[in-house]
Amino acid sequence: MDFSGAVLNGGSSTRMGVDKAEISFKNKRLIDISLEALAGARANEIFIVGGASRVAEDSLNILYCQDMFPGEGPLGGIISALSVAEYDVLVTLPCDHLYVTSQVVEQCLAALTIHEMACPLLEDTKQVLCSAWRKSGLKKLKEIFDSGTRSVMDAVSLLDVVTFQVSNPEILRTANTIDELWQ
Repeated sequence: MDFSGAVLNGGSSTRMGVDKAEISFKNKRLIDISLEALAGARANEIFIVGGASRVAEDSLNILYCQDMFPGEGPLGGIISALSVAEYDVLVTLPCDHLYVTSQVVEQCLAALTIHEMACPLLEDTKQVLCSAWRKSGLKKLKEIFDSGTRSVMDAVSLLDVVTFQVSNPEILRTANTIDELWQ
């Protein structure tokens, strides 16, 4: 399946204290884990949404997408990504996944079928930033955003969403603080 891939990098990293994307984890930048998962699943185009454009400039064959709504949370980043995506399907990943793989990306794509969005579950909670989206849902997401909603969880409650379980929950682990990197 042809698809666009986007890594959401617009957060201020206040809990981390430094730019999450550029933290070194297991001899690579943290953002590279998500970029490699998208590349491994054969994304037709990959871009980084928000954050410093130099992060994309320091990455081979990675595009930069300006967050159209900086400071408004990841829903604005998802809308920004869908707005520039060349393909009808977009897979998003956050920049702070520690162990995400191309297998999760492929599972998102396989689950999407006729739905507007597909994402894994972790302890019965939708992992909405690690997800596949149909570009056809962009208009609805913009309307939800324009109505004042900023929560991705609230927005997806108004979409046709399918979820799936991953075989190893550790692959969905993220880090918000330096200590969480090494737990």
